[in-house]
Amino acid sequence: MSRFRKLIASILTFLLGGSAARMQARCFYHFPEDCNPTRITDRDICDFHKVDSDLYRGSHPKCSGYVKLAELGVRTIVNLQGAAGRDLRDCESKLPGIAFRFHVVSVNIDYLEIGLTGVPDEKLRRLFAEIQRAPKPLFVNCKFGKDRTGAVVALYRMRRHEMTFSQAEREAHYYRLTPRVIGLTRTLNRYRNPRELAALPPPVISSEGPRGVCRPKLLEDFGSERHD
Repeated sequence: MSRFRKLIASILTFLLGGSAARMQARCFYHFPEDCNPTRITDRDICDFHKVDSDLYRGSHPKCSGYVKLAELGVRTIVNLQGAAGRDLRDCESKLPGIAFRFHVVSVNIDYLEIGLTGVPDEKLRRLFAEIQRAPKPLFVNCKFGKDRTGAVVALYRMRRHEMTFSQAEREAHYYRLTPRVIGLTRTLNRYRNPRELAALPPPVISSEGPRGVCRPKLLEDFGSERHD
């Protein structure tokens, strides 16, 4: 990484991640809760909700969150900060008798990609290939559960034909994706192109359509339109 790139990345890390300390004790944002049919609360995982029968999403879990994810039957943790193993081991050390048996997928979407350049196609294709192979259901997360997670879930929605671009984008903003984050906005807009979207590996290889899809209330006025 060049010196200039490191400087820009440091500035974006400060601007986009500066609220992390305040996030530790509570959720920094008030998040909607209309797609959370579980016992998981903000004390466990902020911005937690069900996407469909194969995927849940939210912020970085506290130890109690990992326990409840295991109870829910989640088999794979998809961490978009590029580090998931260490915190799982830390939680195991704090909870005697607990051994988490999650499959872990770690892909680092960094602050430069979030705030400026966008996420490269190759990285997203690798991520979706990992999601395709991973045991289901999965839990996708990042620090706050709203920006990186929101963008990836929007692409997942479109690629599974659960939502159109406009529906998926609106849902992402509803769950607090920051509207003016240039890099993620560029990333999503790139996948308006059906050819670009089709290049992402399908999240699930199945002849069946998506099951158990949860749609937030704000999308009811969109009807049942699908992205073909």
